Amino acid sequence: MCLSAIWRLGIRHYSAVGLVERLASRGYLSRREGPHDRRRMSLELTASG
Repeated sequence: MCLSAIWRLGIRHYSAVGLVERLASRGYLSRREGPHDRRRMSLELTASG
């Protein structure tokens, strides 16, 4: 999902961070830091997600 779609859904940064944390802790998402910018994350659904 691109950022513009997230903003149209009304999801704010602080809400998205918590959502990603919960989904990752439950094994639904895997996170990977960007190779050149640690602020950038790649998210992928796991087999459970």
